[in-house]
Amino acid sequence: MWDGLQALRENRVLKRLELADSYFSNSCAMVLAEVLRYNALEEVLLFAKKITDLGARALAKTLQESSTLKRLDLSKCELTSSVVPKFVEAVSRNHAVECVRLGDVDIPEDWAPTLFLAEDVYSRLQVSWNTRALEQWATSLQRQGFLFPRAYLRWTKYADSSGIVHWFSAARVNSASLVELVIECPRAVDAKSSKAVASFLETTRSLKKLIVRPFQYDHMFSAAVLNSLARNQSVCEAEFSQTLQAPSQAEALKTLLLTNRALHRLKFSHDSLPSEAPAKLARALEDNFVFLTLEFKYQHAENDMYPVLRALIRNRSLLNRAVEYVLDGARDEHSMRALRCLSTTESLLDAVSTASGKVREECRWLVLEAVRSLECQQ
Repeated sequence: MWDGLQALRENRVLKRLELADSYFSNSCAMVLAEVLRYNALEEVLLFAKKITDLGARALAKTLQESSTLKRLDLSKCELTSSVVPKFVEAVSRNHAVECVRLGDVDIPEDWAPTLFLAEDVYSRLQVSWNTRALEQWATSLQRQGFLFPRAYLRWTKYADSSGIVHWFSAARVNSASLVELVIECPRAVDAKSSKAVASFLETTRSLKKLIVRPFQYDHMFSAAVLNSLARNQSVCEAEFSQTLQAPSQAEALKTLLLTNRALHRLKFSHDSLPSEAPAKLARALEDNFVFLTLEFKYQHAENDMYPVLRALIRNRSLLNRAVEYVLDGARDEHSMRALRCLSTTESLLDAVSTASGKVREECRWLVLEAVRSLECQQ
């Protein structure tokens, strides 16, 4: 380990360092902190329980000075709330840092930042916030809006729902620049908080990606999120770190597929749907030509998902035809029909960008030109 750390001093090429299940002590972390001050590394992920506050403080000090480090993950280390002020200061001073993960640090309810923090400090520092910090973050949102396109929201087990409600109320009217949101729940979500989340999701017009990590078997909250996504017009991708199994989830998913025409990718941890669910979901997809992927991290083969897969294959084929019309000038009836169905969707922009290697704004212009061409032929 020591030889490797010494070799890193000369690094000018390696951009990402990940150490998992290794005996990486505080003394190693302190040496690494010194190495990182003059290094090309942009991402450092340390999954080492031997690192405690002592090593973390050294890394926080380096974080203030590093001009290259963009991401630091200490979420699996044994940290306490005493290191949080050090990282608050580091992230406040270093605007090049995009993400610092401290994980589930038990911040007491009487703790609060000593100074007013800019919104992007909260967004870039990923830790479990207490009620007072949530309230201050919400106040920052009301004054500044989101200063960073991605936000990670997790609260402590003892945080009051008032802080959660205040945060989502502020986000609902100040989310114009928020593109990606992670919601991580350390306990079951109460009715007031769930309603605030739903209200935000139903009104946001900027959010493109949503990641939800519910508490264990809190299926009511994930069903509420799915129901609110049915009325959302911007989210293209959604992920749930939870098994898809409860009847309320299956019913909410069916409603989502029936009504939503923005979402094209949905992921769950496991598939444990009732046996009749695939056929119901397939019927919900009959008039939905936008949805492309229903993904499970761990797939069980108990249910026949072919009815759903058949609809997804149809949609992928339609998307490919629309891309051919935009990029290759295909003028057959199938390609023309595909473009009519998908001309206003984000999935078509993504697919054209991937196929052509062009930026989204250029792809948007290409799609508009293809639509004009199609209208001229009618």
